[in-house]
Amino acid sequence: ADRRDAKVIVDRRGQPARTEYEVVRTARHLALLRVKPREGRQHQIRAHLALIGHPIVGDRRYGSPVRMGSMFLLHAMTLQLQHPVTGADLEFTAPLPQAFTV
Repeated sequence: ADRRDAKVIVDRRGQPARTEYEVVRTARHLALLRVKPREGRQHQIRAHLALIGHPIVGDRRYGSPVRMGSMFLLHAMTLQLQHPVTGADLEFTAPLPQAFTV
């Protein structure tokens, strides 16, 4: 398989990763979640949601039956980090795109 098709798997022998989530609202067979990855591992949200049987809509690599071209419905609404030089706490927000309306 091509590296671009590689998938992260959840394995208890791997690095620890914890993902918290909250259901914001549901409609039909969809749910809008607020997700907080605590460790920030590569593909952490995608792998954890797929593991519990609820892949992200459009995320074909992790098992979504929905095709949306190369996009899937994952959006970073808020990013919090420390400035690498000053150490100041920074927060960036972006509104929820129209595609997420359920």
